[in-house]
Amino acid sequence: MAQVKYKIKVSVPPVIEPVELDPLKRLLKITWDHENADLLKVIKSARKRCEKLTRRHFIDTTVRMNLPMFPGDRWIELPRRPLQSVTSIKYQDTDDAQQTLAVTEYVMDQDDERPRIVLKSDKSWPAVLGGGEPDQVEVLYVCGYGTTILSVPDEILQAVMRAATRLQRLRAPGPVKIHADMVDKTAMEMLGQYLPGEVIA
Repeated sequence: MAQVKYKIKVSVPPVIEPVELDPLKRLLKITWDHENADLLKVIKSARKRCEKLTRRHFIDTTVRMNLPMFPGDRWIELPRRPLQSVTSIKYQDTDDAQQTLAVTEYVMDQDDERPRIVLKSDKSWPAVLGGGEPDQVEVLYVCGYGTTILSVPDEILQAVMRAATRLQRLRAPGPVKIHADMVDKTAMEMLGQYLPGEVIA
């Protein structure tokens, strides 16, 4: 969907992280509790970095995608994977009133590499207000492998754990920040089959 610029933002974050605190502490040989809050931030940072690299969400996450118009094609490509469900497609009609596209107008294509929302053969995209505003169309959808850690592929879990371990060992004292080397070659190999064709640095 390169012909239409979009904005994307997490609307509802995952309710849990794919790595639990206690296993990370055991791996790091940490027996005290005063660093627990920082370690939870380390896990979150590791998960978000791995998600960015794979363009995936691991635990079910609701994503909001905004576009200035409907695409010229008969489908909307979704930039985050894997697609679980479409919550709604809303748009500003030519009278500047918000409308919701009926679910009978489209179907989901849950292809792992190229998830899409596809118009049914006898349907067409409705007209929008226009004017180049970036938020004329809003797509709200859920992506992820499920709501539990067990639903996430083992290779991803191992990669997030490794990234969290490395970040904790590499980071300086103070606020938890992303470290350029937190996802090393081994973690990238773990993520290998889940990476897009073009990796985001």
